[in-house]
Amino acid sequence: MLACLSRSYAGLAADELSDSLAGGSECLRIFGLSLEVSLPLELKRFYMPYDARLETLGVPGTRVDFAQRALADFAAHVLPLAPAGLDAQRAVVRTRMNEARSPARPRPQRRAEDHVIRAHIEQAIRTIGPKSSDVLAHLRHVSNVSCEQRRFVGLFRVVRSGMGL
Repeated sequence: MLACLSRSYAGLAADELSDSLAGGSECLRIFGLSLEVSLPLELKRFYMPYDARLETLGVPGTRVDFAQRALADFAAHVLPLAPAGLDAQRAVVRTRMNEARSPARPRPQRRAEDHVIRAHIEQAIRTIGPKSSDVLAHLRHVSNVSCEQRRFVGLFRVVRSGMGL
């Protein structure tokens, strides 16, 4: 059984996962980011020790989809090398993490008022074009302005409409 969990769900699912181990089963594998602090003692050994270095090994993503990406890495790169045995699988994961480079530190982003973000959006549309995903990436990675996606979509629509696009 392969379980992808967030820290909050780890606590909620702990009893059910512990029950799945009745009879001495070793078939459980748990995936998530920094879950070892959230798991009860009987489940800690089933936690696969993936960490932020996973970003540099495979498909990068967000913290929200970390558990799924760790499970995908496990299926593609660990199971072929260690098809059985919890300790062997954990050792392969540790080796993969040790061989990975540390992820780049994210650039600090600053918060901004709506009018400032609208000005950045208008400038980006004039510079790089009207594609929203390109403008959002420009806002975050070039202008270093943080903006939640839903908020951005609303501001982007206002700016495009005001520009007659």
